[in-house]
Amino acid sequence: MNKLKSKRKLQDIFRPRKLDKQLANTLLGRMESNGNSFTQETAEHLNCTWTISSRMRENIPQDGRVIFWVGTPQKHNENLCLISLIQEVRHDVLMIADDPVIHFVRNYEEQKSPLLIEYSQKRDYTKELSEALQSEKAVIISAPANYEHGRMTWARDVIRLAKKLEAPVVPVSFERGKNLLEPISTNPFKNRLQLPNKEIRINIGEMIPVASFSNLKSRIAARLVYAHQKAINKGLPGILRTIPNVVHQVSSKRLRKEIFQGETLGFTEDNKVILLFEYDQAPLVMQEISRLRELTFRKIGEGTGNRKDTDQYDRFYHHLVLWDDEEMEIVGAYRLGLCRRILDNQGMEGLYSNSLFEYTGQYKELLADAVECGRSFVQEKYWNSMALDYLWHGIGAFIAKNPQITHLFGPVSISQTYTKDARDHLIYFYSQWFRPAAQDIRSRNPYQIAEQTRARLQEQYPHENYKEEFRVLKKNLKMLGFAVPTLYKQYTELCEAGGVLFFDFGVDPDFNNCIDGLIWVHIPQITEKKRDRYINNKENSVQFAPTFLSLSEKQKNKS
Repeated sequence: MNKLKSKRKLQDIFRPRKLDKQLANTLLGRMESNGNSFTQETAEHLNCTWTISSRMRENIPQDGRVIFWVGTPQKHNENLCLISLIQEVRHDVLMIADDPVIHFVRNYEEQKSPLLIEYSQKRDYTKELSEALQSEKAVIISAPANYEHGRMTWARDVIRLAKKLEAPVVPVSFERGKNLLEPISTNPFKNRLQLPNKEIRINIGEMIPVASFSNLKSRIAARLVYAHQKAINKGLPGILRTIPNVVHQVSSKRLRKEIFQGETLGFTEDNKVILLFEYDQAPLVMQEISRLRELTFRKIGEGTGNRKDTDQYDRFYHHLVLWDDEEMEIVGAYRLGLCRRILDNQGMEGLYSNSLFEYTGQYKELLADAVECGRSFVQEKYWNSMALDYLWHGIGAFIAKNPQITHLFGPVSISQTYTKDARDHLIYFYSQWFRPAAQDIRSRNPYQIAEQTRARLQEQYPHENYKEEFRVLKKNLKMLGFAVPTLYKQYTELCEAGGVLFFDFGVDPDFNNCIDGLIWVHIPQITEKKRDRYINNKENSVQFAPTFLSLSEKQKNKS
């Protein structure tokens, strides 16, 4: 009965007619002058202060759907501090909390009016949470004050939502010293003594991917998330598998100041720039490339699982970059290794592919006049654009400037998300149709296809009619829910028959167990059509430097 009375009192206090309109207008004025969000102004007004370590701050994803899990009920101070902190990293934040202050803030943030408050214990927020996550937003869900810990109803529903929408979970907790002089009031906006609040320490754990609990019942998974959070709060290892968040984005303005220090190779029809870098030329560019690599590869089930994708080989290679100057961001990149230079300075240990494959025979001798291509990516937002084609124009310009190059080669990956059956189909098909005469390059960790499976695949791909069997491959993959990887299709269409070879396929345990196929392209056998498009540039879809070098100088002056 007492609980019901306190609920009624709280709702009465926060009815629209009781809201402090003068306070709302004051906060609005400050917001416009300070450039803060309404949430941040409210937090400042309520004297909320927080601290967080730089490492934990980097656990906040800058983009993409994510659920911030606040497993215990919090006061308005903690809630305001958390949402203000996350808004410093990203602006697409939605918070659901059993807190009238948050409802006050939410109403203003969403409807641009502080006069309407919806505060109901019975309201179901599932629909708006789902819509927010499907729009790739961040959602903060704080446990309600009246939740029953034993039944775990609230937590179970959050886990169900995370599993349904494949949204990773980030656990959040707070540390706060007690202030005996802090007033107790049902209305935090009224009768507030101007006393300093204790600083709140916000702890943000590493991201828990859905794969860590997808096979568990939601009730059990919820208990494990609670236990995981309790363990990390005590400084102990968590009990669920986590992955570190990708490092935060480099400032666009700082990135742009560096970007034109690279060698300009060409300009596209839609005003993108193709540039070539060496590792030491632009450290911020390299940092952003390593961030985007990891971010992009994770989206397709690959990636290193580290905060960024970089290794010692980056130092020895050139880096081909596609830059969007309107958006001030890197669209995509390729890593290109001039083998002669690498072999002269670092030997075979300087080649990335040598860590995955063993070179012998004549093809080892051909490395001196070859370029290793790899670590290619295009940001997700540009997947349905000409970005990959532009990068290939960049490779063509690189070949044109280095006519001694006779071969391109490198690992081409198949994501671990492909089922074993789908991988078997792909690897068997490409092993049969693009097999070299001599197996001079072998995987150090070869992919295995069972003998019974080989016999079955041989019936479907008898190595008699390429076009017909390729149609069968696409049909089989479609039935399994997959498609031929883009680079597999495009690389094999570059050359006349015999110009493209797949030497071997192996498992890469350092790259989320994806499958790497070692492809070898003989440049003199590239078809005339492809040569005219990418190397001779007769279609003029990209203007190669030095014709437009002066435009590059103009771009430098702008920065």
